[in-house]
Amino acid sequence: MGHSFPAHFNIAPTASAPIIRLDAQTNEQECVLARWGLVPSWAKSLKIPPFFNARADKLNGNKVFGAVIDQRCLVPMTGFYEWSEHDKQPYYIHLAPERLFYVAGLWNRWQDDSGNLIDSFSVITTRSNKTLADIHHRMPVILDAGAQDKWLNEPIEAANEVLLPSLAEMDKHKVQAKFVNNARNNTAQCLEVFR
Repeated sequence: MGHSFPAHFNIAPTASAPIIRLDAQTNEQECVLARWGLVPSWAKSLKIPPFFNARADKLNGNKVFGAVIDQRCLVPMTGFYEWSEHDKQPYYIHLAPERLFYVAGLWNRWQDDSGNLIDSFSVITTRSNKTLADIHHRMPVILDAGAQDKWLNEPIEAANEVLLPSLAEMDKHKVQAKFVNNARNNTAQCLEVFR
């Protein structure tokens, strides 16, 4: 896609991360930084709980996500963390071989009482694939090239068809909780294999 991003190793909810969306005027792709945790237009302040994930099967009619269903974006990443539902052990999950990929998202622009504009986003999740099934029942929706275009450009009825578990080859390994559980740790040490 021709975009470059600064390296981050531990992006936590409410932190800024890059998203790719369509410019409202030109309909061209643009890359912007946005707050992870969608802020609905009706929010009175940023003190509401962050909506950082959106279930693919519950978008339509949802008070938060239904209102922004046409404000779709791609969230670029090379991997993500997931905590085991059994013992809270964090894992780093990525494509095999490790490379950049794009996850389906929704974004919104919110304005505070002072007129400041804040762009925010949620990551869309679906049921887990075989790589994640033994640690968690959900995962981000990873989009291949054709699905990326469909998600950004097609009517929502067609776009919904891409919100499925990834069939791509993936890998995972344990990482140290003491690093990834603290958002101030943002170095490659977060990705080191924990045995």
